[in-house]
Amino acid sequence: MVYGLAKGPLVDAGIMNPQSQQIPALIMAGMDRCRAGMVGEGKNIKPNVHIDDTVHLYEALWNAILGCKDIGHGKEGYYFAENGEHRLYDVAKGIGKVLKEFGLADTDEPSPFTQEELDKYFAGVRDPYRPLSVVNEFT
Repeated sequence: MVYGLAKGPLVDAGIMNPQSQQIPALIMAGMDRCRAGMVGEGKNIKPNVHIDDTVHLYEALWNAILGCKDIGHGKEGYYFAENGEHRLYDVAKGIGKVLKEFGLADTDEPSPFTQEELDKYFAGVRDPYRPLSVVNEFT
């Protein structure tokens, strides 16, 4: 998850979002359902990185390419920016704390989204506990 506010000509032109979409979507869903939510038990661990750190990585790669340096690509180089990690339960718990402080929830404890809520708030994100069927998922 990339966090922080992006800035620059693409943001100024309205081409790029200045902030991540994941956390605001979780906040809006929590406000609507009057309780913070998460997919499943929230045990999944996600990497995170600040937008400026991501930009520094892109700049380093771009400058190396322009300088005709032999940088790895394909099987020789896969670039991934991260400077920490978080559990999605902790994110949902933080959202729940703020919702409760503002009187928008009775508890700060998040609960799993139902399949109906996943459909409503996240355009039908596949339930991670439902067996994946290639035929059913892509037809």
